[in-house]
Amino acid sequence: MQTLQQISLTQVKDFSKKRNEPEWLTQKRIQAFEAFQKLPLLDLPDSPIEKNYTKLEGFDFSNYSLSSSSNLTVLNAEKLKKEGLIVETFSEALKNHPDVLQKYFLTSCVKPNENKATAFHSAFVNQLLFIIVPKNKQFSEPLHFQVHSNENQNAVLYSLLVIAEENSKLDIVEECISENPETNSLCSDTSEFFIQSNAQVSLSTLQYWSKESFGFSAKRAFVEKDAKMVWHTGNFGSKVFKQFTDTELIGQGSSLENFGFFLINGQQHYELVNNNWHKASKTSANAFNKGILNDRSVSVYKGLIKVDLEAKQVFSELAGHAVLLGSQARANALPALEIDNNDVLTKHAASVSQLDEKQIFYLMSRGFSASEAERLIVDGVFEQFLERIPSHLLVDKAKEIIEKEYSRNV
Repeated sequence: MQTLQQISLTQVKDFSKKRNEPEWLTQKRIQAFEAFQKLPLLDLPDSPIEKNYTKLEGFDFSNYSLSSSSNLTVLNAEKLKKEGLIVETFSEALKNHPDVLQKYFLTSCVKPNENKATAFHSAFVNQLLFIIVPKNKQFSEPLHFQVHSNENQNAVLYSLLVIAEENSKLDIVEECISENPETNSLCSDTSEFFIQSNAQVSLSTLQYWSKESFGFSAKRAFVEKDAKMVWHTGNFGSKVFKQFTDTELIGQGSSLENFGFFLINGQQHYELVNNNWHKASKTSANAFNKGILNDRSVSVYKGLIKVDLEAKQVFSELAGHAVLLGSQARANALPALEIDNNDVLTKHAASVSQLDEKQIFYLMSRGFSASEAERLIVDGVFEQFLERIPSHLLVDKAKEIIEKEYSRNV
């Protein structure tokens, strides 16, 4: 185990060599490390909101150790492999699908030099879940994997790479877990999806890292003709959590659903970014994010709908809403549109509000106490998202976390 302060370019090469990695991967790590050294910790646009609220106080990549131990476990891999799904680790993918890995891994989708966090991740990532959904194969059972962070001052770095071939279907369930609430770790992931024609893939993520941890998440999908990508995201953990979820609809008739929710308290800080990019005609997207904040927690939600000149007959909707339970909580919403033609229907909305007093009054008039009424409204906020998650186990876990966090708020 090494701290980042001990890692030089030579040691990056040695790290790759000890893992018996091919030259192309070694060079990718070197280029990522060089980008990491040059990039600023924060790359902020000219927004007074972000300059005031997007902070990484007390964070330094050099405070964390790099471990070669595995934190990633697939709960039902063997069963789905028997049904024809290709599920492999980093070493297995390098052995069995080297050309595919070289073509797709951290190249055109999530790029190492996008920001300092992705550069760090690309230089030192040591865990990969590699999935190929074969042509015409449709799986009814979701693939379920967990990533654990239990060591203090440890860097948990993992990547997910999914290639869904034509007319295939797969649901994926991801859990990000810290059993020890005091664990101070760095948790970083990248998720790359290549969805071919008529395929459909969903990723349902439940993130409950420890509230002493720093989290960085980069997710992007390329969606081809008549294919569909679905994101379900529930975020609860991390002291500071920065996540971007980008979807590029590159084929005619492709579509997107992106539903996210979060519940934060204390001094948690979230920055959540959703970008929906329409590059082809007759594409559609629905992206909604809703959060509840208490105490001195802060959220920044940024959303973008981008429609290219040649993308005709597009429908796209984007909304971010936040409910404040605490008088000192702050939520900021920055939706935006970039539309290059007029043959589109786009909608974007944002709101920040306290709990609706009229709703509380109505429920109290029906015999509920004020706290019971508030809880019913909070449950209603999350229910519309939970009902979309394909895994009953994940829904139960999410409800358990919501119960725990809401009780803490009360």
